[in-house]
Amino acid sequence: MRRWPKIAFVVATAAALAACSGKEPGDASPSTRGSAPSASASSSTSSPADAPEVRNPLNISAFTESPCDTISSAQIEEYFGPGIQPEARPDGPNGPECAWFTESDNVRAGIVVTFPELSSKGLSALYAHRSEYAFFEELDLIADGYPAVAYDGVDSRDQGECAVRVGTSNDATVDINIYLSQRAIGNVDPCEAAEEVATAVIGNIQARS
Repeated sequence: MRRWPKIAFVVATAAALAACSGKEPGDASPSTRGSAPSASASSSTSSPADAPEVRNPLNISAFTESPCDTISSAQIEEYFGPGIQPEARPDGPNGPECAWFTESDNVRAGIVVTFPELSSKGLSALYAHRSEYAFFEELDLIADGYPAVAYDGVDSRDQGECAVRVGTSNDATVDINIYLSQRAIGNVDPCEAAEEVATAVIGNIQARS
């Protein structure tokens, strides 16, 4: 898989990051974009057969307690350059999450990794509501075995934003939200960049499972 240069993640506009998008329903911030519909909606309409089976489930308990461990400091430096500190959000609106943002003069870009807790149906909750999303694209298996989907409630790919959800088991998932740099927009596919970061996240979880 292609390695994205550091510039791909640095210097996205703050306005793009602050835009309300990815609504399923309700207002959304960068950390909540790409979230699943409410648990009540998922439980009423989900169809487990629609989502690919996760044959080798991962134990994510250590990472839900320490979500910033999903990406190593060396990997973050590869994406952003030195000096980027993680921001742990154990009580994120959709579940435990960690954010890495670079900021300068009201300009920021970043990565947010979230362990959604709005549903216990894994990717099935997402598949059950696929028609409600602005885009919903199945990806190749992550790390040779974990189904993934690129999706969002509002299609902001032309603004360098994409959400990828990976099934870690049949009842759990992890979300990776990407915000590209202004220079990368139009030159880099944000969903491909998110897929690369997702591969790193799953690899790190596998190493501790």
